Amino acid sequence: MIVRIEKMPGLWRPVLVLVLVALVVPTVSGSVAAHTGDCARDGAVTSAARNRGLLADCEALLASRDKLAGSGVLNWSADRPIGRWEGIRIGSDSRRVVELRLNKRDLRGSIPPELGGVSELELLELSQLNLRGPIPPELGRLSQLKQLRLFNNQLNGSIPPELGNLKNLEHFSVDSNSLSGSIPPELGNLTNLRVLFLTGNMLSGPIPPELGNLTNLEELYSASNPLSGPIPPELGNLINLVALSLSSAELTGQIPTEFGNLSNLQTLRLYGNQLRGPIPPELGRLTKLTRLSLDYNRLSGTIPAALGDLTNLRDLKLRDNLLGGPIPPEIGDLKNLNRLELSNNGLTGEIPWEIGNLINLEALLLTENDLTGEIPPELGNALKLKWLDLSDNRLIGSIPRELGDLPNLEHLELQRNELVGCVPFEIREDRLVNSGALNLPRCADPVDSDPCAFQGAVTEAADNRGLLLDCRTLLDGQDKLAGSAELNWSADLPVAMWDGVDVGGMPNRVVSLDLSGRSLSGSIPSELGRLSSLGVLRLADNDLIGSIPVQLTRLADLRTLHLLDNRLGGELPRGWRDSRLWRRLI
Repeated sequence: MIVRIEKMPGLWRPVLVLVLVALVVPTVSGSVAAHTGDCARDGAVTSAARNRGLLADCEALLASRDKLAGSGVLNWSADRPIGRWEGIRIGSDSRRVVELRLNKRDLRGSIPPELGGVSELELLELSQLNLRGPIPPELGRLSQLKQLRLFNNQLNGSIPPELGNLKNLEHFSVDSNSLSGSIPPELGNLTNLRVLFLTGNMLSGPIPPELGNLTNLEELYSASNPLSGPIPPELGNLINLVALSLSSAELTGQIPTEFGNLSNLQTLRLYGNQLRGPIPPELGRLTKLTRLSLDYNRLSGTIPAALGDLTNLRDLKLRDNLLGGPIPPEIGDLKNLNRLELSNNGLTGEIPWEIGNLINLEALLLTENDLTGEIPPELGNALKLKWLDLSDNRLIGSIPRELGDLPNLEHLELQRNELVGCVPFEIREDRLVNSGALNLPRCADPVDSDPCAFQGAVTEAADNRGLLLDCRTLLDGQDKLAGSAELNWSADLPVAMWDGVDVGGMPNRVVSLDLSGRSLSGSIPSELGRLSSLGVLRLADNDLIGSIPVQLTRLADLRTLHLLDNRLGGELPRGWRDSRLWRRLI
C-alpha cells in the first residue's frame, strides 16, 4: 500500500507516520524471528525452548557460514542437526558448542566476528584454509577458549590486544600468515598459555617483556619475523620452557645471561639475528638442551668451556660469528653430538683431539678459521662422520691415514691449508672434495710396505686394515710399555699370539690387552688410545711409572680398566673424574 502523506491534513500526518513505523518494525523483528526460528523449527536444535544457549550458538554459526566458507562449501544448515555440522562438536551435556575445528579445506573466506558469540567455545581451529583478512577482536570474548589455532592461512592485520582477555587460553598459534604490527604486550596476561606460535609473519618491533609473565609456557616460536631490539631478560623467567625459537629476525643486543635459568629447555634457536657480545657460560647449566643454534650472528669472545656440560646436546651450531680463541677440549665430552658447526669464525689453536671421542658425530665443519697444528688422527675414531670440512685454515703436517678408516665418510674437504706428504691410500678419491687443490700425490698402499702385513702379523691385511692399524699401534708403544721386561710382540708373529693380546670381532680388531703381573717397568703408552675397539685393559701388578695418558679417555668401548699396584702418579684424566665412572672402570 502506498500512502501519500503530503496530501493529508497536517493534523493526521503524525498519526500516519506512527502507523507506518508500526508497520515497519514488525517486519524487521519478524526477519530476526524467522532467522532464529530456522534452527529450532527446521531441526538443527531440538528442544530449543530448553536449550537457548545451543540455539544462540546455532544462529551465530549460521550467520558466520558464508563469510567463513568464501568460495568453498560448509554443510551447516538449519535443517541438519547441529551435531552433524562439519567441524562442530557439542559438549557432553549436549547444551553448547565447545569445538569448531576446520583445517585443510579450500574455504577462502575470512574469520567472522560472529564467532565471538559462541561463548562456550573451548577450541577454535581454522588452520590451512586460505583464509584472508584480519583476526576479529570479537574473539577476545571467548572466555572459555583453551586453544586458538589459526596457522597457515593468509591472515593480515595485527594481532588484536583483546586476545589478552582469554585467561583460559593454553595454545595460541597464528604462524605462517601475513600478520603485521607488534606483538601485543597484552599476551602477557595469558598466564595459562603453554604454546605460543608466531613464526612466519611480518610482526615487527620489540619482543614485549610482558611475555616473561607466561610462567607456564613450554613452547615459544617467533622466528622469521622482522622483530627488532634486544631479547628481554624477562624471558629467563619462563622456567617451564622446553623450546625457544627467535631465529631469522633482526634482534640486537646480547644473549641474556638469565637464559641459564631455563632448566627445562631442550631447543634454543637464535640464529640469523644481529646479536653481539659473548656466549653466556650460563648456558652450560641447560643440561636438558639437545639443540643450540646461535649461528649467523655477530657474537664475539671465546666458546665457553661450560658448553661441554651439555651432555644431551645433539646439534651445536656457532658458525658465521666473530668468535675467537681455541676450541675448548670439553667439546669432546658431548657424546650425543651429531653436528658441530664452527665455520667462518676466527678460531685459533689446534683442533682438540678430544673431538675424536664424539662417537655419534656425523658432521664436523671447521672451515674458514685460523686453526693451526696437525689434523688429529683421533678423528678417525668418530666412526659415524659423514661430513668433515677442515678447509681454509693453517693446518700443517700430513693427512692422517686414520681418516680413511671412517666407513661412513662421504664428504672430506682439506684444501687451502699447509699440508704436506701424500693423500693416504685409505681415503677414497670420491670422498675427497677438490683434491686437486691439495696438490699432493696419493700414497702407496701401506699393505705393500707395512711389516705387520708382509711379515705375517696380519694375514689378508688388505681386507683387515683395522687390525693392521692395531698391530702398528702396539709395536709403536711396545718399548715404552715393557721397560726392562720383554714382550714377544713382533711383526713376524700373528697378533693373536702376542703376549696378553686378544683379537675378536668381524673384521678382527684388538679387543683386550691383559698384561697384569708381567714385571713391566715402563710407562703407559699414549698410543694405546688408538686401539678404538679395546674393551679390556689390565696392567695391574707391575712397576709402571708416570701418569695415566689422557688419550685413554678416547677408548669409547672400554669397560674394564685395571691399573692397581703400580707406581703411577698425577691426576685422573679429565673425563674420568666422575667417581662413578672411575669405580666402574677400576
